[in-house]
Amino acid sequence: MNSERMATNLNRIACVLKTNGLITDGSRRMLHEAASYVESCPEETWELVVYPDNPIVFTKAESDERVRPDIFCEIVKSDTDDYPLTHLRLVLRVWSIRRGLSYRPDWDSSHIIKKLDENYSIDRVISRCHYDTCDKSQYAPFYHLQLHGKPIDNELYWFPHTIELPRFPSPPIDLILACELVVATFFPRKYQQLMEKGEWVNIIKESESYLLDKYFERCQSYLDINPRNVSLLDCLCTQPF
Repeated sequence: MNSERMATNLNRIACVLKTNGLITDGSRRMLHEAASYVESCPEETWELVVYPDNPIVFTKAESDERVRPDIFCEIVKSDTDDYPLTHLRLVLRVWSIRRGLSYRPDWDSSHIIKKLDENYSIDRVISRCHYDTCDKSQYAPFYHLQLHGKPIDNELYWFPHTIELPRFPSPPIDLILACELVVATFFPRKYQQLMEKGEWVNIIKESESYLLDKYFERCQSYLDINPRNVSLLDCLCTQPF
């Protein structure tokens, strides 16, 4: 997918998400700005960045009004077909927006409630995961999913951030497929409505085709050959360096 096509799809999904009341006005603008930057990049080696201090913010979840998800990312397109992204870091956070969930008297120290009061906010990250690519020093699936990660101070994240394992094998993902995941998970009724609309499905399918064809082709090739001394996990740990 070249830079012009990715920019077009980011603009399209920004409009769909805002029209359906799923993201804030600021996040719609953020997606349009990200699209403009992608479009300005070289056609075959674009980059997409959404910063953690200005993420894509969704509205409170339809499935649980106590929480609100957001996304930020760094994505770099590859110039090879087998590995469509050379760098991927996409973080999905779930924020508590209810005091009783953000502060647990039986578990949390008084430091937490003091921080919340200082921030004039009850928002706190209670779940965090990120899609990632390996570097040369790591033996893990090149595209993988990790829990937790390194939180920003204002997240007041529940869990330890020094644990970086395990790394679960995962297909590559982009911002568009991540938005689909959020809508399907946190807004299931709205997701079913969107799946009946051709524009939404077409946007998703373009990212699927670009990102997933070679990944699952590699998986199928392994299953067809069934080599004696290699597992599928080992096969997915092969890195394009």
